[in-house]
Amino acid sequence: MGVRGGLALLGVVWVLAAGRAAAAEGAVELRMATVAPQGSAWAKAFDKGAREVERETAGRVKLKYFYGAAQGGERDVVRKLRQGTLDGAAVTAVGLGLIKGSVRVLELPFLFRSDAELDHVRRAMQPELEQELDDAGFVLLGWGDVGWIHFLSNRPVTKVTDLAQMKIWAWLDDPIVRALLRRIGVAGVPLDVPDVLSSLQEGVIDACYGSPLAALAFGWHGEVRYAADRPIAYGVGALLVRKESWARVSEADQAVVRTISRKMEAELQKALRAGHARAKKAMVKAGIKFTATPPATVAELEEAGRGVWEDLADKVYSRALLDTLLARIAEVRK
Repeated sequence: MGVRGGLALLGVVWVLAAGRAAAAEGAVELRMATVAPQGSAWAKAFDKGAREVERETAGRVKLKYFYGAAQGGERDVVRKLRQGTLDGAAVTAVGLGLIKGSVRVLELPFLFRSDAELDHVRRAMQPELEQELDDAGFVLLGWGDVGWIHFLSNRPVTKVTDLAQMKIWAWLDDPIVRALLRRIGVAGVPLDVPDVLSSLQEGVIDACYGSPLAALAFGWHGEVRYAADRPIAYGVGALLVRKESWARVSEADQAVVRTISRKMEAELQKALRAGHARAKKAMVKAGIKFTATPPATVAELEEAGRGVWEDLADKVYSRALLDTLLARIAEVRK
C-alpha cells in the first residue's frame, strides 16, 4: 500500500470515526414509555420504527422504549411526561384522556359499528384532535390502536343483571368505564393495567375487558372462561412526544420521524386488524368460549352506552365535539 496510501486510509478512518463521534455526541435520545409488553405487536412495531429513525437520521435521533409498564401505569407515565423525566409515550385512550379528555370521545361505548366508521371519523377529525393535543403540550406522531374491546369473564352474560354478580375491573382514571358501570348498576374494582393479571389470579376480580390481542399479550386469557362476541367499544391509542423534547430535534429530522411514524401507524393498524381474528382463534384454542349476547340485552346495553355519551358531554369532551362525531358517523351510514 505504501506510506502515502496508509496515511490516506488512516485519514478516511479518522474522518468517519470523528463523524460518528460527533453524531453520537449531538444525538437526541427520546425516552418513550408504554404499558405494552415486550414482544407484543405494538412493541415489535415500535422497535422497528426506532431502528428506522436511527438509521434514517444517521444516529441523530434515537427512540428508547420502556415496555411492560416499566415506567409504571399510564397515570405514572403521564405524570413523568409532565415532569420531563420522560419525553414521550405510546398510550391508550386512558392515557390520552389524562392529557386531554376530549380525545376520549372516540372510545365511547357502542359508538362505532365498523373499522370504516372509525377510520372516516378519525380522519375527518384529525386536525382538531391534533390541535387539542398540541394545546396540551404534545405532538401526535401517530395512532397505535388497541382494537375492538370485548368483555371477558368467568361466567357467561345473558342479561344485564348478570353483571351485578361479578367483580369487574374498572380501570383507574377511566371516566367512561365508571359511567357505564354506574348506568348498569355495577360497582367496579378500580385497578391499573399492571394489576389486572394478578387480581384475576387471586380472585380480586373475575371479569375484565380488552382486545383479543391485548388479552393474549397481558396473559389475561389464561384467567377467564368466557368472552362476549359483541364488542363494547373500539380502543384507540397514540404515540406522543412532549413539545419541549420535540424542539430538541432539528426540523429536517422531525420530518423524517413524522414520515416513519405515519408508515408505522399504517403497518401497525394493518397488523392489528389482521391479527384480531387470529387472536380470537387463539383464545378459543385456550378454552375461552365466545358467547352471543341476546338481542334484548344488547339493546339494553346500547341504551346505557348512549346514556354515557350524554353523561360525559361538557364534562370529558364538549357536546359540540360529540355532535360533530355523530354527524361524521351518519355520513358513513348513509
